[in-house]
Amino acid sequence: MKKKATLLLFGWFFLRVSVMRGAPASAPSIQPLCAVPGYTFQTGYRFGTYAALLSGETPVRSVADMVKLGWKHDQPWGRINDELQYFADFSKPETHLGPNHIFEPDDLALVARHDQTGNYAGTEGQPDSAYSHIASGEFVTSLTVQPPAIVEFMAMIPAGRGMWPSLWLYDVHSGKNDASEIDVLESVFNAPVGQRDDRSKVFQYDHGPGAGRTLADPGGLDAHGGWWQPYGSLAKGYPGSDLSRRWVAFSVLWETNRCAKFVDNKLGITRAFKWTGPAWPNIIVAESCGSAKIDWPGPISPATFTGNNSTFRIKWIRIFKPSAKPPESSQ
Repeated sequence: MKKKATLLLFGWFFLRVSVMRGAPASAPSIQPLCAVPGYTFQTGYRFGTYAALLSGETPVRSVADMVKLGWKHDQPWGRINDELQYFADFSKPETHLGPNHIFEPDDLALVARHDQTGNYAGTEGQPDSAYSHIASGEFVTSLTVQPPAIVEFMAMIPAGRGMWPSLWLYDVHSGKNDASEIDVLESVFNAPVGQRDDRSKVFQYDHGPGAGRTLADPGGLDAHGGWWQPYGSLAKGYPGSDLSRRWVAFSVLWETNRCAKFVDNKLGITRAFKWTGPAWPNIIVAESCGSAKIDWPGPISPATFTGNNSTFRIKWIRIFKPSAKPPESSQ
């Protein structure tokens, strides 16, 4: 009898394990890579011609998809910061220099191109297409964002000197913006490593009337801007410090009265911040080249426009909203 009971128990266990093994596993939910709890994936864009989609993601596999979504380019301000390029309009045939928006199998590559004339500057007062010998990729989403939210980008920044990749939130559709702006990433490389800015340094600003005091600053940024090195110094050879050599998540936790900026799961700074503009911001991704207003000691050169030096890649944009309504911030 004891032997029979043992066999029955073993059979029941074997059957249970077999059923469990055969049962399809439920799809994992998308979590913010900054590891902030209490937020649930709401919507997102997944770039790449063959990129696998997770539940809730919108595929963006071609320029035609960008046009269909109602995305724009370089509007409404035109050129900013006297950058040395113009942004090519992805909705029209690409420039004679070659395509600036290239859909690779698993991402979208924004490519800066030069006409190989030896001229790396521009002519003030000329239309965009005549202003510069450099054309870059950029886009503005039709989607707008409002707090509370986490906005996350998975990107690989370019390696070249003078390339100025940017990810930010800004109102481009109301025509009445008041300079409110949330910069999730800016990166520059304008001098030999160890002397000035390089690809281990990340700029994460807040702009506008609502930009306020620093609430937490583990990255050592200043009240409204500054840079930090989430993985240490590139000049000293810290592992992972060169952010142009791998995929990195850049994100902002945007609450009603504050913004916290992250690189992967590393917190850089939290500032008091209130959006004061008349309309909620769009999401902007841009590959820029140099600025005439900033001291760039010879960053633009033929070597800049080779390989990954002039390519800014993006895998996804994800928006997360609170799983439950959070309490109002006291700040």
